[in-house]
Amino acid sequence: MLADAVPDHSTISRFRKKSAERGSHGRCLRKHYRQLKAKGMLVKRGTLIDATTIEAQARCPQSEAGRL
Repeated sequence: MLADAVPDHSTISRFRKKSAERGSHGRCLRKHYRQLKAKGMLVKRGTLIDATTIEAQARCPQSEAGRL
């Protein structure tokens, strides 16, 4: 289940492209949604936090005296 192996990005991307070409992506998403709903795995409320790490040019804060 949740510990099972998952497909990599390329596999998912190829599947998405093929299903869009065939016009079956909507049907597939509805089926997936029903399966998630049946297992109680849908999140209807909450907060999403993006924890992406990015590079930034930042300085350490300085004390009132100008030094730490």
